[in-house]
Amino acid sequence: MKNALALKPEPTTKASRHERAAVRVTGQFFLRQAALLIDSAGGDLLLGLVYAAITAANTEHMDEEVKARYAELDEAPPDELRRPISVLALSASLQLPYETTRRYVARLEEMGLARRLGRAGVIIPKAVHESPRSIENIRRSYADVHRFVAGLRKAGVDVDAMR
Repeated sequence: MKNALALKPEPTTKASRHERAAVRVTGQFFLRQAALLIDSAGGDLLLGLVYAAITAANTEHMDEEVKARYAELDEAPPDELRRPISVLALSASLQLPYETTRRYVARLEEMGLARRLGRAGVIIPKAVHESPRSIENIRRSYADVHRFVAGLRKAGVDVDAMR
């Protein structure tokens, strides 16, 4: 039988304090991003998450060269480059019931924020991503990313070593 003293946790090190600080800063970043999603989706966090998941799925297949071509604020990728996601795949990715996901996608369509491309699935069109509201939300999110990185650095996290 192993010595019970050997099972005691190691004393807290400087690195572990940085890990806790990083988690706190990350939690603050997450909550600010969630508030932005709530605001952009008319007060409904889950609707904002469905919107964000569609957006991510539509562009995740793009290679780095294509993503770099559309990295600036003034132009989003064209609809032809977006890969639609089915409601079934979307519900699986969010771990939500299919019917719940279908209703949220229908709401996004009613709001003019999503477009169904037949059986292929749904996209968030370029026009939505280039709308004044979307541009403002991107600016707010980008500023929050800077705040997040600055917070990590202030907490002593070596952000540059994470590349």
